[in-house]
Amino acid sequence: MAREALRRDAGLGVPGRPVIPLLACAAPFAAGAVLPGSMAEGDASSSLCPFLHLTGTPCPLCGSTRAFILLMHGDGRWTSYNAVVVLLVAAALLWFLAGVLWPKRRPRLPDTRLVWVGGIVGALALAWAWTLSHAGTIAA
Repeated sequence: MAREALRRDAGLGVPGRPVIPLLACAAPFAAGAVLPGSMAEGDASSSLCPFLHLTGTPCPLCGSTRAFILLMHGDGRWTSYNAVVVLLVAAALLWFLAGVLWPKRRPRLPDTRLVWVGGIVGALALAWAWTLSHAGTIAA
């Protein structure tokens, strides 16, 4: 019963409509459009990432803010930062948008924790591999 209430609340009272996750996925794109393009300039010393400052190595999410800002300002350099995270968030945004627009036609996601954990770990590994291969642009 509590699980159903949680799902209903996540859709702002409309069962099967994931409005809150949709807004969460849209937020980085909106922020990238609103923030000035000058925020994407700078070097590693201007980064807010504690992992980067402690280890000198970019984390799986390093460069994401710059990538969203550059993308939303039409700058093709966004792929030099964290394109994987941008593409994953865009895919999630489309998925949740489809759930809002066509709730009965969207395929169901697996309900197993192993699939979710594996997917999240795989996505983080892919994002980190991309970030490390582009570390020169992120942590110069």
